[in-house]
Amino acid sequence: SGLVEASSQNIAVGTPVAGIIAEVMVTVGADVKAGDALFRIDSRELEAEQLLKQSRVETAKRQLERLRAGTRPELIPPAEARLAEASAALKDLEDQLNFWEKVQDRRAVTEEELARKRNAVGTSRTRVEQARAEIALLKAGTWAPDIAIAEAEVAAAESDLARTRTEVERRTVRAPLG
Repeated sequence: SGLVEASSQNIAVGTPVAGIIAEVMVTVGADVKAGDALFRIDSRELEAEQLLKQSRVETAKRQLERLRAGTRPELIPPAEARLAEASAALKDLEDQLNFWEKVQDRRAVTEEELARKRNAVGTSRTRVEQARAEIALLKAGTWAPDIAIAEAEVAAAESDLARTRTEVERRTVRAPLG
């Protein structure tokens, strides 16, 4: 608590929060105008928190930028290569299956071997479809709801930072009148 002797009347001065006074900005007998800083309460902990929150805002903004940029073009050729590889493997397995199915003497090929070959072809077809889907996903780019979530995270981080800045500012007590 303190006392400001204004030209009109005495005004009691208090702080919005309890704490240790880190700095006094006025001296006895100094002329003070409305809004001039009188003293500052220690806010080192809040200032450190403010730096951390500022880095969170920057991280959220970089994440949003990354999402807005969409798919990196250099990711598509490897995905296309995986599709080509899967397609070649499928073609090879289909050729083998066709060969086994055309064998005239059924004693040379067991039903179990044919079933394995058919299953291998089915599995290979699934890999081809998976590779095609991966390429489609890459070419589609970023999903709009992911961008909306990232925008909300930026807004939340900025709001949290603003709250901390306000708390730091509240640690500086100003003259209500001149």
